[in-house]
Amino acid sequence: MKNWLFALLAPFRQPEVSAAGRARVRPPARPAASLPAAPAQAAPVAAVAITPALAPASVLDLDMGVFAWLLGQAVDPAAALTAPERQVLAQLDGVAADASVQGVLLPRAAAVVPRLLAQLRGPDSSLSTLSDQVSRDVTLVVEVIRMANSVGYRRGPAVVELEHAIRMLGVDGLRFAISRAVLKPLMDPRSGALSTRSARRLWQLTDSKAQLSAATARGLGCEPFDGYLLGLAHNAVWSVVLRTLDTAQPEATAWRFSAAFVRELNQRRDRLFHVVAQQWQLPRALREIAGEVAQRSLVAAGGSPLVQALRSGEQLASLLCIHDGAAAAAAAEPLLGGLPASVGLAWHGLTRSANDTPG
Repeated sequence: MKNWLFALLAPFRQPEVSAAGRARVRPPARPAASLPAAPAQAAPVAAVAITPALAPASVLDLDMGVFAWLLGQAVDPAAALTAPERQVLAQLDGVAADASVQGVLLPRAAAVVPRLLAQLRGPDSSLSTLSDQVSRDVTLVVEVIRMANSVGYRRGPAVVELEHAIRMLGVDGLRFAISRAVLKPLMDPRSGALSTRSARRLWQLTDSKAQLSAATARGLGCEPFDGYLLGLAHNAVWSVVLRTLDTAQPEATAWRFSAAFVRELNQRRDRLFHVVAQQWQLPRALREIAGEVAQRSLVAAGGSPLVQALRSGEQLASLLCIHDGAAAAAAAEPLLGGLPASVGLAWHGLTRSANDTPG
C-alpha cells in the first residue's frame, strides 16, 4: 500500500520538524535502484553459549536502581508492601488473567503493530522496498537520517542525504528506524504524574534495551530484528504499570515504594509481556519466547537464545541508565566479558551517545 506508513503514523504523528531539519533533509522521489545489498547476517552458531547473568541479589539491587531512576523516587529496601502497592499488584494480576480487560492494554497498538510487522518482516522487505517507504514520509526520513548520524553508524562527516543514510543503515538499520518512529509514540503513557515524569527516561531505557537485545541476538546467531522487537515489547509493559500506579494514587509524592514491591512487580511485568506479545500479534516464535519468559521469569539462568538476548539487553540497558561513565563500564564488565563482541560495540556506542547527550 503506497501510503501505509502515513496511515499508521497519522494518529500519533509529531509534525513539528525544526527549520534546520527541513533544510537539511532532501528525500528523493524514489531511492536509487542500485543500492547495495544488506550486510550479511551473523552465521548461526553450532552451540549457543549461555550468556552471563547477574546474581539474584545483584538483580534486585539493579531493579531497585532502575525503578528509582525511572520514577524519580527512592525505594526503601527494608519496607514491607503497602496497601496501595498491593492494590496495584492485584490490578496487574487482573489484567494478566482476564481476557475481557486486556483490550485496554496499549489499545492503539493492536491496530498498528501487526500491519507494521507484516511490512518489515515480509518477503518483500528488501532494502529498496523499505527505502521507498521511508522516502514517502518526512517523519521516517528524519528518523533514518538521525540514526545514520548516531554513534553506532556514523563513520565520517555528518549524513544529510537520505540515500547516504540508507546505504549506511542497510535492511536491519531501516527496520530499527521505522519501528522506532512508529512505536515510540505508542509507548508514551502520559496520563498522570508518574507517567509524565517517567516518559523521557522510559524511552531512553527502551531504546537502549532494544538495541542491546538486537546486538546480543545477532551474536547468538539469531535474527537481530527479533531481539529488537522483544526489547520493545517487554518494556511496553512499563506503560501499563505507570498508568496503573497513576490510577491507584494520582499524587506521585504520596507513594512510598518498597523493595518487596519492585520484586513482585517484575514478576507481573514478565507475565504481562506475554499479553503484550499476543496483543501486538508478534510472530508465533516471538510469542513463544514471551510465554517462556512469563513461565520462567527473565532473570532465570539459561533459556533459549532469544531469552538470553533479552535478559542481557535488560541488564546492560539498566546499568547504562543508572550509572555514568567509568561506573557504568565497571558495572557492565562482568556481563560484557562473556558476550559476543557485537554487544560490546553496541554498548560502547550507546555509552558515547549518552555522554554526548545534554541533560
